[in-house]
Amino acid sequence: MNFISVENYEIKIIALKTLIAENKKIFPGKAKIQIHHIWQRIQWLSIDVALGAMCSSAMACTLMRIQPLPWLAISILGAMVFLIYTTDHMCDLQHMPVESMSNRRLFHWKHKRPLQIFAGILAGLVALLCLLYLPLPLIYFGIALGSLVALYLLLVNYLQPGQGNKWFHKEICVAVVYTSGVWGVGFVQAKHITAIHWLLVFAFGLIVLQNLLLFSCFELDEDVQQHQRSLAKTWGKELTKKILLVTFLLFAAVMLLGFFFNTEELIQQALSIFCIMAAILGLLFCFPNTFRKNDWYRLIGDGIFFIPGFVLLNELLFT
Repeated sequence: MNFISVENYEIKIIALKTLIAENKKIFPGKAKIQIHHIWQRIQWLSIDVALGAMCSSAMACTLMRIQPLPWLAISILGAMVFLIYTTDHMCDLQHMPVESMSNRRLFHWKHKRPLQIFAGILAGLVALLCLLYLPLPLIYFGIALGSLVALYLLLVNYLQPGQGNKWFHKEICVAVVYTSGVWGVGFVQAKHITAIHWLLVFAFGLIVLQNLLLFSCFELDEDVQQHQRSLAKTWGKELTKKILLVTFLLFAAVMLLGFFFNTEELIQQALSIFCIMAAILGLLFCFPNTFRKNDWYRLIGDGIFFIPGFVLLNELLFT
């Protein structure tokens, strides 16, 4: 009869326990890994940004009493946001060394061909839907905004990092284009546009700018390494933070103006939503080291644009 050595047995048990402990650290649970994996891809593909634009645009249309909501136009807006971000990432790949790429851009580099094919098919489908189903004023607006986007992509990808720093600022351009797209769907179709609507547009634009300036500060080292232009890189991190603080103060003044001069319940809800969005960005601004871990700042910063969807949800459920 053969006996197993007690010492060898204990060593095997210790090694097995160590292996299990290490695996638990690396693989905290299959479901958790899958959710993280899926959400990471959603972020890298900018699908969360596109969905956020759709939620914000649906809120804008609700505030302007457009009934029924133009879901086709809102969906096309989301598709266009995805196409613009994907095109921008693809253009970046042409003049960026692979070793300095972020995970987001490395993902686009690895899947360049499938993404190009999908983007081409989606662009063709969007163009067909626009021609067949959208009203002419919305098509004209889309052409005008699309021309601005094309000019932006041309400038951001063909100007050298040191060129145009005095007159071309990526974050400001994106804030203007994004805000125009989100609110343009409603503005083109609205029967009545009042001063409070313009105030809301301005407040929303400030939130978008705050989001982009915060990202510029968080990603300064990455932009320097990858030779990307940004306001934090051009103006310096400290000056960018001061400008951010000014935008928060200006936003507070706009909110006070909105609450004081308007008593409509739906507008009040929108103003409250905007305050929540800006407050969350304020937390990112005040505690950058806390939200830098695992890129939480990007998850939260882009996630705030889902919040306007609650205005639409509240309108659908309780009116």
